[in-house]
Amino acid sequence: MQMEHRRPPDHQTPSASYTNTPTWRRGRCDSNTIPRTSTDVQILSLLEHIKNQQDILVAQVKYLTSRLQPTAQDIDMPVPVQFPLTSMEEVEIWEEWLKDPANSQLKQNLSSSLAATGGHDTKRVTWNILAHMFHDDIGKLINWKGVNGKKSFSQMASKTLVLNSVRKNAIARASTEHEVCKHAIRWFNLAADRGSSRRRTQEVQPADHHTSS
Repeated sequence: MQMEHRRPPDHQTPSASYTNTPTWRRGRCDSNTIPRTSTDVQILSLLEHIKNQQDILVAQVKYLTSRLQPTAQDIDMPVPVQFPLTSMEEVEIWEEWLKDPANSQLKQNLSSSLAATGGHDTKRVTWNILAHMFHDDIGKLINWKGVNGKKSFSQMASKTLVLNSVRKNAIARASTEHEVCKHAIRWFNLAADRGSSRRRTQEVQPADHHTSS
């Protein structure tokens, strides 16, 4: 019987678990490929995605750090009052300073400095800035419309400064004027309660100390 001779195959058929997939290089495919499992490709793709996300997060952290850290120039500014304001006379001096066009650049620097006061949301950023500017004893003499003999915050130059400062903070950058003003109104409305609560705390502490001794 004549034996039939068959030419051996030119190449070996790859196993079912391997495919001829592109080499992964920073999100691009190389035409000179090497065999890899589909799992390898999925892992490489996931790692590339994680790396991209990490790069984005690092860039965001650097940006936020630069925005939230005031410079020495921002802190050491020649303003005519000392914060927090503790008298209506200081408030009037402060308002005149804010209205003076000659102080325009200083106001911009001050706004950036106040934005660095921080807070985890728009409400806290607004309240922290107001608490830095106004003592509660003065806060209770101010309200939004100026009713009941109080000073109208809606007409004050300080309102514009607070708005600009809040929206320079990275957390509250997208806040609307209505939202910031709403939180400001609430802060002034609660000033008297905060002052009373603080005084009660100061009165109770010595009494407690005396009792315990």
